[in-house]
Amino acid sequence: MVERFRKHFTRLLRQRDLITRKLYLVISMFVVIVFCLLALDRFQAQVLDAVRAYVAGEGFWSKGQKDAVFHLEHYGETLTTNMEITR
Repeated sequence: MVERFRKHFTRLLRQRDLITRKLYLVISMFVVIVFCLLALDRFQAQVLDAVRAYVAGEGFWSKGQKDAVFHLEHYGETLTTNMEITR
């Protein structure tokens, strides 16, 4: 009877250990997934900031080109370098 109880008890302990290991595995997988999502979110935010800066730079560039053309046309017409021109 004692031997039978011992076998049953050790089998229960093994099952409990197996369940505990599986639970730790599942929890650790979720933790890894959360950290990966946080890293991807950080990367996405940096890419978005870079794209916004690039678009803003393009806007400044095109405004500068437009102003340069305006001032060159004005210089070609008047041959003066007056920088206080208002449109």
